[in-house]
Amino acid sequence: MFFSCNGLDLDRGASEAIELHAEFKESVFPLCTCKILLCDSSKFGVRSARFFADLGVCDIIITDSSADPSFIEKLSAAGVVVK
Repeated sequence: MFFSCNGLDLDRGASEAIELHAEFKESVFPLCTCKILLCDSSKFGVRSARFFADLGVCDIIITDSSADPSFIEKLSAAGVVVK
């Protein structure tokens, strides 16, 4: 499953501004064999109102070429595959 977020925090994970969006994602995660987060670099370090997934939930994070290399290194150190 491909999914997006409003923010991605290294400590808390992915977050959404809208509660219903976060609840939907949480409800379908158990049904997915592969979870791919689409997250542009402007969302790195951002915390929105509702956290819905720890970094460990994501199998792969796909981002853009403007991503801060140190943020990417920290994601990789947490065991996340970043492309």
